[in-house]
Amino acid sequence: EVKSSEMKFIVVSTEPTGAMVETSILNSENTSARGPSPAKGGFPRIKQNQVCVIKVSHPGYLTEERFFPFESLPEKLLITLRKSDGSPQNPVTNSGNASVPTNSTGGYLGVILQKITQDLAEASGLDKVKGAFVIIAQKNSPAEQAGIKPGDIILAFDGENINEAFAMPPIIAKTPIGKTVDVVIFRNGKEQTGKVKIGKVDDK
Repeated sequence: EVKSSEMKFIVVSTEPTGAMVETSILNSENTSARGPSPAKGGFPRIKQNQVCVIKVSHPGYLTEERFFPFESLPEKLLITLRKSDGSPQNPVTNSGNASVPTNSTGGYLGVILQKITQDLAEASGLDKVKGAFVIIAQKNSPAEQAGIKPGDIILAFDGENINEAFAMPPIIAKTPIGKTVDVVIFRNGKEQTGKVKIGKVDDK
């Protein structure tokens, strides 16, 4: 039996109304399962150690995709789409979620990242938009072993400040395998410094 404190629900509304809402759930192993569509009367259910992915689309508007770890999932959410100018839209991607080069020299941390938005910064208590928001710390990865959790914001890695999520993958990839580095995270309104031992891509 799952206790109410271990499960959350979210009600999603859109502007314009009638937009298509798709939901899925990511767990700590980075696998997904499709959830009910709020636009059809369903409400995504998310448990601890999971991430709710909400994708909203409508003809003539740019598609929006949002990620919410359990700890930061709001009870209600309004997603306002921006009108498209008619040019082809690039596929929706998560900044910082680029694949690390699959070679024997590539460092491996085991996180999926999202860029920090103004809303995320304010909700997290950051003084400005900076860092890389952790969506997933993959099971048994160097990140998980170092105590990095979904909802953490990585502010610095191996002495380099992280201002944008997309800056992290190349920094991780160039870090020597087996090196132990300092990582500064923002959690529960406070900065914390920990250490993580970099793995290799083949270990993931």
